[in-house]
Amino acid sequence: MTDAEIVNMRKTIYLCIMSSLNFEECVHKILKMNIREDLEMEVVVMLIDCCAMERTFQRFFALQAERLARLNTRYCACLQEAFRRQYYTVHRLETAKLRNTAKFFAHLLHTGERRQRRRRH
Repeated sequence: MTDAEIVNMRKTIYLCIMSSLNFEECVHKILKMNIREDLEMEVVVMLIDCCAMERTFQRFFALQAERLARLNTRYCACLQEAFRRQYYTVHRLETAKLRNTAKFFAHLLHTGERRQRRRRH
């Protein structure tokens, strides 16, 4: 895929995220887009970027990521990779972006732990 095509796809994903009324509608739209496996990371990156850009943390983005990870294990792997990348570049983020990104991943870690506890019992 060319750089222009990736930019257009990111723009489409951004518009999909921002035009949705709730996280479930957004996840449905994203899944309907039939994004290729090698480009699913772009969806995750867009969710993190949109979350980081907000003035305050909005659970909307974390709920989307959580639902995508539950519905498709490839998104779970993409989120893990995104966490690794963010961890190594966290020192470059402004305070508000750092706070929102941390809360985004904290939400995912917390909900993942709750799911694991339910499976064990």
